[in-house]
Amino acid sequence: MLALRGVVTGSNCSRRAATVLIPVLPPGRSGCAATTRSHDALLGAGPGFSEGDRWIRVKGKVQAIGLFKTFLVTAPDALRESLAPLSTTEQVRRSARLRERRDVAEDASVVVLRSLARQILALSAEAEELKGQIGRLATVLAPELLARPGVGVLTGARVFAAWSHAGRLHSEAAFASLAGVAPIPASSGKVRRYRLNRGGDRQLNYALHTIVLARLKYHPPTKAYAARRLVEGKTPREIRRCLKRYVARELFKLLERSRQTA
Repeated sequence: MLALRGVVTGSNCSRRAATVLIPVLPPGRSGCAATTRSHDALLGAGPGFSEGDRWIRVKGKVQAIGLFKTFLVTAPDALRESLAPLSTTEQVRRSARLRERRDVAEDASVVVLRSLARQILALSAEAEELKGQIGRLATVLAPELLARPGVGVLTGARVFAAWSHAGRLHSEAAFASLAGVAPIPASSGKVRRYRLNRGGDRQLNYALHTIVLARLKYHPPTKAYAARRLVEGKTPREIRRCLKRYVARELFKLLERSRQTA
């Protein structure tokens, strides 16, 4: 399968998931010795600081919950009815403490549910631990990014990892193309419009989308912009696309400027 317009193929996705949160800076590209030492420290720290590691654990947790629900449906009536009224979180916590049963069929269900529940709890704990580690790294390496409205720990880390270092991308338009937020003309006749860009780094695109949603809810200037564009005839989806492009420009220039002045 070919990678067109920066589409992440299966092999590319595997490599991207395995990359460390903060990529290595090439020699001579860094304007700050402390940042270089931080990168060297990350390499020595191992894959525990990998954003891909957290993503793998979150995905594994979701799959384990799906299996847990499947086995719960087929469990003996007494066991199923005792857990059914509870929330998923409470079901998992209670199942992790289940004890052996005398009935063979019920005991087999207990073993499976208890094993899956403990696996879910372990993956959840590891994902939270990695989130904390990613947050500490992002705070040290890109504090100006986390200070922007709507930018959280994980979204900021994703943006910083995609940007990597000053000079990697020649312009903010290139960064927007990498993120899949560069508008693609789809005009016809007198109708001028742009269509959705499905290329680029989809994890970076999702991070920008999350930032835009947060700003639409809590950031007054963004809310005012959305209201004005609605009056002009733009749809909510088109407004979000415009905002994602603006956010990509803003964050790229912020990172480039902060590294040039460092």
